[in-house]
Amino acid sequence: MAQSSAAQSQPMTHPVKPIVTVSLIEGGHVLYVHMKDGPDAQTGLFLPNDVLNFGEDPYAGAKRVAKEQAGVDINKPDLVDVESFEGHDGTWHVCFHFRADIADRNALTMASFIGQTRWSSAGQLPLDSEVAHRGWYNSIAKSALAKK
Repeated sequence: MAQSSAAQSQPMTHPVKPIVTVSLIEGGHVLYVHMKDGPDAQTGLFLPNDVLNFGEDPYAGAKRVAKEQAGVDINKPDLVDVESFEGHDGTWHVCFHFRADIADRNALTMASFIGQTRWSSAGQLPLDSEVAHRGWYNSIAKSALAKK
């Protein structure tokens, strides 16, 4: 009896790093943040993001990230995409990308570890060289801005 392709695949042997990103959108513009000490020793612009806490639901994680990093309560984050890949640190990344519309960007209260902020439209995203992880967050922002 032949083995199925699932039976022939290798079991996961390295740790999983569940990540959540939140594209906060107001008036067709998405929020980028510059973290003073970026994760993974990365510099540049990020979307609000964090590693999920052990056992944390991704939707709850998106709400937490929006509150902790931008001081905004989001009621119903919209899941835009899920990505899965091996990260540079050797962990298996499972990334949940959310979007949430906010009413007033001036009402945001940034966390102390957020340096600068930048609002960008789909037509005027920052250069990939300005964005952490070689511009990866731009592709996430484009998808979030395109989804209504």
